[in-house]
Amino acid sequence: MRFAIDAHAIGRHLTGNEVYVRSLLRSFAALDHESDFVTYFSADDARQWTAERFQARHVSPNPFVRLGVELAMKLRQDRPDLVHVQYTAPLGCPVPVVVSVHDVSFLVHPEYFPRLRALQLRWTVARTIRSATRILTGSEFSRDSIIEAYGESCAPKIVVVPNAAASGLRPISRKSATAAVQARFRIAKPFILSVGDLQPRKNHIGLIAAFAELVRAFPQLTHRLVLAGKDTWFSPKVREAARQSGVAERIQFAGFVSDEDLLQLYNACDLFVFPSFYEGFGLPVLEAIDVYKRQQYYWSGFQCEWASDIIFRPGALQRLEPLLLRHGLLNFSSADILRFLGKRLSLSGSVPDGFTGEITTSLKARVAGERLKHWIQGNSLKCYGKAHTPVGDVFRVETMTSNAHVFRAYRSVEGGPADQLAWRPMRQGVCDLYRRTEVSQRANERYLDAFATLDDSTRITELIGPLQQPCQYRDRRVRALRPFADDYLLLEAVNRGEFMINGLRNRDLQRLLWSTAPLDPKEKRRRSAAASRKLRLLVAHGLIHKVQKTHRYQVSANGRSAIQAILSIQQTSMAALSRAAA
Repeated sequence: MRFAIDAHAIGRHLTGNEVYVRSLLRSFAALDHESDFVTYFSADDARQWTAERFQARHVSPNPFVRLGVELAMKLRQDRPDLVHVQYTAPLGCPVPVVVSVHDVSFLVHPEYFPRLRALQLRWTVARTIRSATRILTGSEFSRDSIIEAYGESCAPKIVVVPNAAASGLRPISRKSATAAVQARFRIAKPFILSVGDLQPRKNHIGLIAAFAELVRAFPQLTHRLVLAGKDTWFSPKVREAARQSGVAERIQFAGFVSDEDLLQLYNACDLFVFPSFYEGFGLPVLEAIDVYKRQQYYWSGFQCEWASDIIFRPGALQRLEPLLLRHGLLNFSSADILRFLGKRLSLSGSVPDGFTGEITTSLKARVAGERLKHWIQGNSLKCYGKAHTPVGDVFRVETMTSNAHVFRAYRSVEGGPADQLAWRPMRQGVCDLYRRTEVSQRANERYLDAFATLDDSTRITELIGPLQQPCQYRDRRVRALRPFADDYLLLEAVNRGEFMINGLRNRDLQRLLWSTAPLDPKEKRRRSAAASRKLRLLVAHGLIHKVQKTHRYQVSANGRSAIQAILSIQQTSMAALSRAAA
């Protein structure tokens, strides 16, 4: 077979994309000795990165020329069986396309790109996704993101092929690496390293602020911060943040670094930091692990969140969520919060005398909605409405554990005999992660069980509130009801038991609202019109409905509940209301 690879990224300092396609060509050369390969380069010195037996073609570095005309024309000349590209295929591509899409950050966070670049990627990648024979991506996260962005129709075409660090990245002598970094970058003191182009999603500005705070908090530290990455359109803002940080003399921009320099930097640094906001895979993390794999390291879960979702019918949570949050805020005591998290209580069910921690509860209004949260000893429980969609609503309960030591795990002593098991403080490391999930799941279950006592029956305000708002009836605005003022007698009249079976007529309503008979025909017509308007008002608010083919009206089921609630409130004493509220 004959394969073509768009390798224009090689030699042009396109970082991750360049590393990816270089590794791809190296692997093709090692694994396939029978097929023909045609590579399309833009840089003059890119030929060194491919096998001698691979054919090389030059294409323009200008993307409009390359993708608009030139690459498609060369593919027609070379006639491969398929072509591999990253993100974007050429217009009018004459052969099947296999595309590698590493992430869809240009859709999820377009603010991380220049406006025209984001628009260009939005259009060209969508076109390539639709026409591609296969879509390669490096992680399940990226696969899910692609499906969410472009629809389920592309799911069968997606193949997840996890990325790997380049083989040249390996542990070397720290002493020699430190000497090389000092000679190449003039860094004599210990340093913290971050790798990535100077673009918004890499969060260099946040890293600079954190480094400045670290230096102020621990002035005895002598470390520098080294940022290894190519300058981009966002570089001036990063450099300005460094100048304004107060520690500019300890921040060094290394710019684009070669593979050899990167190897020396990884091996010489005291700490590698990767604070990126969004990554499809995050190759520098894998590279750092590959370099440090012979050194001691400890995998830990600093902060773990464990969520349980309850699904409701569409629209149901809109009414229930305020009731649930209010119930939790007013009814869950400190002893309850301890019990939810599996803590022991005193025999009386109260907080133990020996407990010295602080328990805090807050109800906070956010842009996405309200959430109720309880903090205790560095851990927390919270609940909130997660989603409101046409297919269902989601109420989420979430346990967050940052301080695992306050929980217990059935384990042996570290370094001790494996068979001497006992309940000991839980560790932050991944070795106790399963137990951590068990504790979190049980906390969620206890929390949800406590909400089961909520009285979710209809509230008075749900019945009466809509009646006190204007509404539309047959394209006309209808005034709000005044159930505790002008309209109270009207509601009392239509609710009379004598109308429950046969219904109520205009003349019946007149008899109840006017105590005397009309004196003349004009007064009779005036009263009839007034009664008709009142009946139309009740119909518009859904309290009554007309019986077909008659002049009678019946009180609706919802209307009966609302009217009875209004009449009951009017007759209820303050003492009774106070007892009910308590």
